[in-house]
Amino acid sequence: MDHLSHVTGIDPLQLRRNNFLSNGDTLLIASLLTDGNPLEKMIKKALESSDYLNRKNDIDKFNK
Repeated sequence: MDHLSHVTGIDPLQLRRNNFLSNGDTLLIASLLTDGNPLEKMIKKALESSDYLNRKNDIDKFNK
């Protein structure tokens, strides 16, 4: 995913979020996702608790 992100210029986190399953999506085992995907909520909590966006901005500034 990181390589694809680099090649396409899409932020790695956004690329991952773009590929999350959503309600109504069909799973590989031919069942339907109806209970929601907890990944978005988990990612949001991790981003907040780690101050990810501020740290990423600081790193991007440093690396310029």
